[in-house]
Order: sequence, then structure tokens, then C-alpha cells
Amino acid sequence: GDTPHAVRTDVHGRFTIVKLRRDNYDLRASSHGLYSTWEKNVMVRSGQVKSVTLRLTNGAEAAKSSVVAPRQ
Repeated sequence: GDTPHAVRTDVHGRFTIVKLRRDNYDLRASSHGLYSTWEKNVMVRSGQVKSVTLRLTNGAEAAKSSVVAPRQ
């Protein structure tokens, strides 16, 4: 659905989101006024470990770290 999943990273910037259905997802990260651009259409399959690099830069848009399924 369209429900965002907000997660926190560990000290190495890694995070886990469980129970996602197989789909394409859009990812974005933020922390204390720093934001990444959206990483669009990241394909997730059951049991898969996916590596995505999100680089934080100064930004004015308020957003939480989240994964959101695209609208269909």
C-alpha cells in the first residue's frame, strides 16, 4: 500500500524492514536537517538482502526515513 515504513539505522547506517511484500519501493533517508534524494523503484523480493546507498545533504524539506510503495 501507500503506508510509509519509518526505520532507524544502526551505527553503520544499516537497517532492516521485515514483512514487505514483493514490489518496487521508493527510499529516502533523513537525519537532523539532512536529506537524501529519493531512490526510486527499488525491487524487493522475499528473503532478499538489498544494498542501497543514500547520501545525506543539507535540505529544507521535512521527511522521516521511510520506504514507500509506489502508487498503482
